[in-house]
Amino acid sequence: MKQFNSKVDGLLTVALAAAVAGPLVPVVLEPAPERAEFWIMIAVCLLLAGFIFWLYKGTYYRVDGNQLHVHAGPFSWQIRISEIESVTPSRTLLSGPALSLDRLLIRYSGGKQLVISPADQAAFLAALKQ
Repeated sequence: MKQFNSKVDGLLTVALAAAVAGPLVPVVLEPAPERAEFWIMIAVCLLLAGFIFWLYKGTYYRVDGNQLHVHAGPFSWQIRISEIESVTPSRTLLSGPALSLDRLLIRYSGGKQLVISPADQAAFLAALKQ
């Protein structure tokens, strides 16, 4: 069994931080702790930050025997390696369990596809071929 962490792009980190911090700007500029909306916005931003942290720390790919296991926070995929039709480098903006735009596009099982971004693509590809 070999595990590969996702490569993380700095630009993606900045974009996600802005997505979490952006809604907090009005809360910081005009704090109103006596209003329910203030606490709702704080709670929503904290939940969003926690979810994004979970995705960052929980995105990895594991080659285990004849299976590829892909994990991204609460989401997971299992793909039989024998069902993989192609693995090609990609910079697609498709959504998927990839924290970088330096991605691999995996096509498998009759037209399905998944984008991933292992930090060490060469070692990941070698593990798939074993």
